[in-house]
Order: sequence, then structure tokens, then C-alpha cells
Amino acid sequence: GTLLQLGSWLALLEFGRRAVRPAWKSANSPPAGMRSLPALAVHGGAAAGVLLAAVASADLYTGIQIGARYFIGIPGALFTAWALLAQAREKREGVDANSLPTYLRVGGLLFTAYAVLCAVVSRLDPGLPAWLPTQQGFLAGLGVPVQLLCALLATSTAIVFTRIVTLDASAAQHRLMVALADARHETAVLERRVAERTHEIKTINARLWSEVNERELMVGALRQSEDTARALLNASADVVYLMDQYGVLLAVNDAAAKRFGGSGPALVGASAYQFLPRDLARQRRAKSDEAIRTGRPVQFTESSGGQNFDTR
Repeated sequence: GTLLQLGSWLALLEFGRRAVRPAWKSANSPPAGMRSLPALAVHGGAAAGVLLAAVASADLYTGIQIGARYFIGIPGALFTAWALLAQAREKREGVDANSLPTYLRVGGLLFTAYAVLCAVVSRLDPGLPAWLPTQQGFLAGLGVPVQLLCALLATSTAIVFTRIVTLDASAAQHRLMVALADARHETAVLERRVAERTHEIKTINARLWSEVNERELMVGALRQSEDTARALLNASADVVYLMDQYGVLLAVNDAAAKRFGGSGPALVGASAYQFLPRDLARQRRAKSDEAIRTGRPVQFTESSGGQNFDTR
């Protein structure tokens, strides 16, 4: 029985040590310089306390039993109570606002009460302090055996922990459902954005294809217009050429190319006046300026080399 009780106290001490670590992380004012309970310090301190009680006692077995109560059982119960009370302060979703924190507080109070009852020893030892409470003194003072209260505490703790686990599972399920709902929402938003972007890309592609088709049609029309203009120019046996206001040749027919002494493409971009005598070039420039200024066709007769030419 003693070994079983010692094993339960060791398990309780380890549970309390592990549970206090997250409690300190969420506490508003953690102990200065401390963020966790190191296993070596907790279990080493408990072992040292038990060893000190065993050495100080007259009976080794009694000393170990009392030392285990005070240095393993009581710290384990207090650590667990502290962790439960700290967890009760945290805000949770998915459960009743008071249910889980209430059960956590009740669990913390039950472990605090167990720590108090754990201080009651079965018998005193001459080598240890005489003020330690005993089971006989407890029964004489309260009229209730301490073993009965410990059994009631164990039963109540089991019920409370069962409820805590159930509520915590419900809270975890709620958090999972919320996370899934958020994920579905984010997925829907992403799908909507992808659909909008896809529609935009399709619209841009359609616009680009339309512009390409229009450009191809324009190029085709321009080529056809150029071919038509070239055919009209070459249809006349007279010298026909097209120039801008500065006299730069834009197009010439075959007769003009022959007169100017070159091919049509090679003459484009050259000055029409450079192929004429100076006096004739001056006269034609004046008539061209007149046509540009008045906006009307100009017809005149030119003389060169003893020959007359009708020019329009």
C-alpha cells in the first residue's frame, strides 16, 4: 500500500510539474526569472527532502513515509491546484462561459484540500517535529477519519476531471469547427478571386485578339490601298508622282521613275526638285506652294529645253 501510494504521489508531482509550465506562460505576473519547473530541480528537491526526513527520523520506514507526504504528495497536489486555477482564468470559446472555468476552479480547490489532508500522518516519529498532525488527532478533533475524506476527495476529483475532459473536448471540437469554417471561407474567397482573375485574363485576351485582328485588317486594307494607288499611278503613261509639301517623293509611277532615272522604291524619300533644272524646279516649287496655300488644283505650262509641258 505504501509503494502504491508513493507511486501515485510521484505521478501527481510529475503531472503538476508539467501542468504548471503552460500556466506560467499565460500568467500575467510569472515569478521573476522563472518560466518553467525543471524536472531535475523538482524531483531532486523531493528526493532530498525524503532523504532528509529518513535520516532525521528514528524509524527509517516512518521517515520515508512522512517525507514522501511532505516533499512529494503535497507539492504535487499544490502544483496541480495552481495549474488548474491558472487555466480557469483563460478565455475559451465553444462552451458555456462558466462551465469549464468553474470545474477547473473546483478541481483546483479539491487538490488544495488534498494537499492539506496529505499533511496528516499516520503516526509520529521521535526524530521528527511533534507538531505534525496525525490521523488520531484529526479524528479526535473533527470526528471524521481522514481516510474517508481522502476517498471522498478522490471520487469528487474523478468526477470533476471527467467533466473537465468532456468540456475541453467540446471546446476543442468547437475550435476545430471554427477553423474549418474559416478555412472554407478563405477557400471560397480564394476561389472567387481566382474566378475574377480568370475572367479578367479572358477579357484581356479577347481584347488583345480583337486588336490583333483589327490591326491585321488595317494592314491588309493598307496594302490593298497601296496596291490600288500604285495601279492607278501606273495606269497613266504620263509622269505622275506624289510628294509632300516639302517636295519629298512619296510615290512615283513607272513613267516618272524612267524620267528621273531610277526605280520607284529607290526614288521614294528623295526630293522631286533635285531631278529638275534649277529654273524649272523654282517655278514648280512656287506652283506647289500655291496649290497647298489655296487648297485648289493648279494647272500651268512649263518650258524646258525648248519644249512645253502641261503640268497639274
